[in-house]
Amino acid sequence: MQPQLSEFEQLVQAQEFDRACAVLLSIDDPYLSLWGHYSTARDMYLQVLDKLTDQELTGFSLGNLGNAYRSQGNYDQAIKQYRQALVIAREIGDRRNEGAFLGNLGNAYGSLGEYDKALACLIPSLQIRGSMKSPDASWVVSKLQDLREKHPDFEDLLRSLFPGGDTVLNEATGQDYAFYQNAPEDLPEQILALLASFEE
Repeated sequence: MQPQLSEFEQLVQAQEFDRACAVLLSIDDPYLSLWGHYSTARDMYLQVLDKLTDQELTGFSLGNLGNAYRSQGNYDQAIKQYRQALVIAREIGDRRNEGAFLGNLGNAYGSLGEYDKALACLIPSLQIRGSMKSPDASWVVSKLQDLREKHPDFEDLLRSLFPGGDTVLNEATGQDYAFYQNAPEDLPEQILALLASFEE
C-alpha cells in the first residue's frame, strides 16, 4: 500500500486532485477501512474533497468520508457527508449509490436513536436496491429488522410511511425481492417530505 500512499501525495502536490482521489478510492475499502485506518482515510479525503472537479468522485468521496466518521462514532459528521453525497447521486442519476447513501444515512440515524429518520431512509434504500436486485438489499432488511426490535411503535410508523410495508417486510428476505416488487414506483409523499426536511 505504501506505493499508493506515495502516489497520492505526489498527485496532491502536483494538484492532480481527481487522480489523487481515484488512487485513494482504490485503497480505502480494501486496505485503509478494512484495517481500521479511519483517521488516515478521513484526513486523505479532506485533503482533496473541496478540490475535485468530477461529481461522481466527489459523491464517492463524501460517502467514504461519511463511513470513516461513522466508524469513529461521529454520527453527526457522517450524516452531513451522506446527505451531500445523496444530493450528488440524485443530481447525476446514480441510483445505485443513491440507494447506498440512503442506507448509510438510515444506519447513522439509527445509531443516534432517530428511528423515524432511519426508517424514512432505509425504506427507499431497500426499494432502490431491491429494484436493482442488489445483494445489499439483505443488509437493509437486517437494519429494518434491527429497528423493529428497538422502536416500540415500529409497525405503526412503517404503516404510516409505507402503506402495506409491515406485511411485505415480514416476507422480505433480501433474496426473493417480494418487498420491492410490491413497492410503489414513486416514494410515498410522507417519505419524500421527511427526506426533504433533512436537507433544510
